[in-house]
Amino acid sequence: VTVTYTIAANGLCAGSTDDVSFTVNALPAAPTTYDQVRCNSGDVTLHATQPAGSNSNRWYDASTGGSLLATGTSYTATVSSGTTNFYVSSYNTVTSCESDTRTTVTVTTQGSGGTWHVDDTGSDTNPGTSSGSPFATIARAVEVACHGDIIQLGAGTYAEYDITVNKQVT
Repeated sequence: VTVTYTIAANGLCAGSTDDVSFTVNALPAAPTTYDQVRCNSGDVTLHATQPAGSNSNRWYDASTGGSLLATGTSYTATVSSGTTNFYVSSYNTVTSCESDTRTTVTVTTQGSGGTWHVDDTGSDTNPGTSSGSPFATIARAVEVACHGDIIQLGAGTYAEYDITVNKQVT
């Protein structure tokens, strides 16, 4: 929204006016993302969308305030054991407008022994830890599986190519 005001000098110079315009930009919506699971400690790459009105993301260590960790559509974090939360906002580098809320991204570090579920009606944003919330792709299950984990496939058609399995899973 652009608003224009006319400013008139009062008592200084008769007839002197000037127009001043102000532009108020809309805040971008918060991004969408999905939680991550990884085997043991190490690096994990987090991804987020850029909703309309944004062209970048900002990654933080707190839901409000906190430290800015990185900018961009993805962020590679180093995690240790347990659960670690990261927070991401949408940002417009032209207008300097940032979403007023941050989306939480949870990274869970686990050892081997898990069971992952895949079904062609699932979603790769699901946790994949039960048949009620399966992944949609075998590739996503292989990505999160640890050495020795089980990947259970539901009946269906999986049109995936070039899946590299570099760990022993059943």
